[in-house]
Amino acid sequence: MQNPAGRVLAAGPSYARAWKMDPADLAEEMELFCNCPGFDATLPHTFQSQPRGLTTLETPVLLLWGTLDLILLPRQGRRFERLIPGAELRYIQGIGHTPMPDAPEELAEAIGEFALDRPRARVAQPVSGR
Repeated sequence: MQNPAGRVLAAGPSYARAWKMDPADLAEEMELFCNCPGFDATLPHTFQSQPRGLTTLETPVLLLWGTLDLILLPRQGRRFERLIPGAELRYIQGIGHTPMPDAPEELAEAIGEFALDRPRARVAQPVSGR
């Protein structure tokens, strides 16, 4: 992982800028991901089934999609936008499948804008026991 080319080969499909990642951070992320308790159980469902229940979502959904995503190609974002009622799809230029290390500022900004544009839910007031 010390060689930038090695980081690209190991993480290129997930990270658009794998060569910029700290080798120790990348190694730790890959180890945590692969040793996650649900990793092995999830794989068959990832490759053998389609997402279900998306058409019944009743909450605002922001889809942030990297234009360099090699795992879920950018064109697939439009499919998810159609399936989720009221979903908003935004593409982030030059970002791969895992946007957090590639562009944390752009991600945070997009999430913040989306959250501020939504009406606030009313919170029930506690009932007084008097």
